[in-house]
Amino acid sequence: MLRGSIAVYYVLTAVYLVLLFRRREPMSGGRAALACLIPFAGLPLAFIAGRAAAKSASADPDRFADVVGLKADPAGILVKVDLEKETSIVPIEEALVLNDHATRRRIVMDALKEESLDLVGFLAKAARNEDSETAHYAVTAILEMKRGMMAELQRWSVERERHPDDPSILAGYADALKRYLGSGLMDAEMERTYRLLQADVLERLIREKDCGEEAFADKVECELVLRRYDRAEAASERFLQAYPQSETAYYTALKLYYTLRAGRKFHETLNRLKQSSVTVSYPTLQIIRYWSRGSL
Repeated sequence: MLRGSIAVYYVLTAVYLVLLFRRREPMSGGRAALACLIPFAGLPLAFIAGRAAAKSASADPDRFADVVGLKADPAGILVKVDLEKETSIVPIEEALVLNDHATRRRIVMDALKEESLDLVGFLAKAARNEDSETAHYAVTAILEMKRGMMAELQRWSVERERHPDDPSILAGYADALKRYLGSGLMDAEMERTYRLLQADVLERLIREKDCGEEAFADKVECELVLRRYDRAEAASERFLQAYPQSETAYYTALKLYYTLRAGRKFHETLNRLKQSSVTVSYPTLQIIRYWSRGSL
């Protein structure tokens, strides 16, 4: 009698499991385990769990859509969420690997709409994606960004020719060059060409009164990248002369002499900073403490 009851129970359980997995209902694995591992009581418990899950999901359909990462487009078709939500949960590399091809394409298309230079690295990775259409979208986005970059730099070049000594034009041109040089959109030869142009624009800019600390710091950094160390040092000295109470001016000089392994000048600058009345931030204070204990 008992064997017959168990046989009937597992026949019913088998039918239930077929229906359960065919419908792809929530908590399928757990409910299947209940039905199989607890004879007689397992099947009713699985039914109860199923009804509870259904009520929970239907109670707040918008919340359910958020949890599973789905949204309905205007046509009523469920689609994946946007770039920011996709890539805020997992790294970009994983987002392009773990998601299906359609989602990868949508992520890249969302990136294209952003038109932000911060996304160049992401698009470069997407351009190497195994899905050819995803890679095509990424390459298209990069080319469009390059086109926009060149157009903006050309506009600033024309403005500079018209007003070669206008501080606002020089500052705008320097800012555009800085952004694009840091974008990763330029190859090595192109980058050096525009880096030299940046150095020239910044040289003209720092001759102006009240040009700002950033222009001096950028000039020193630019000359360091170009390995024109004498010009970098000259710009650093002018920075300290123009802004003798600037923490940034001292920090820039310390960074320069550290890069050049110029120990004597490094410690001379460090001692000048320690003896000055400049208010320093905690990171700079840590530098002072560290290098006051040792030598370069």
